[in-house]
Amino acid sequence: MNKIKFWLLLTLLPIAVVAQNHTPMEKKPLISINKAGVAINGFDTVAYFDQHKAVKGRKEFACDYKEVTWYFSSEENKNKFLANPEKFAPQYGGYCTHALADNQLIESNPKAFVIKNDKLYMYSQKKFAKKVKFTFEKEKLIRNQNWLSFKKTFASR
Repeated sequence: MNKIKFWLLLTLLPIAVVAQNHTPMEKKPLISINKAGVAINGFDTVAYFDQHKAVKGRKEFACDYKEVTWYFSSEENKNKFLANPEKFAPQYGGYCTHALADNQLIESNPKAFVIKNDKLYMYSQKKFAKKVKFTFEKEKLIRNQNWLSFKKTFASR
């Protein structure tokens, strides 16, 4: 009987540890933020479009949108964003576009991005951003369905 208890304990203990350390999806915000509460790790979302590269924003050019703080590299970029935030805000809240196709919300790497159809898509790794021409359209429907599901979860909180 003790052997059964021992093996049962060995089997269930790892499951309990994983469950304890897992952060439920409903605890993630709708927009990807860093520990300071700043969207997309403080990078300037307008610069992706205008400069075609990841540019770190500055606190003095901050604004709030959808209850999240956004940083910009200039007052001009901040004003562009405020005039049309839906144009410049990253798709899927700035989470990894590739992971969303697998029904996961994973933080993105601000330097791994693609502008496609005048929209900003962010990725967790540059290798995923490079594969866009092969996977983007194929995964689009799945990503959109998963994102709608996550948005419903966020809205019900």
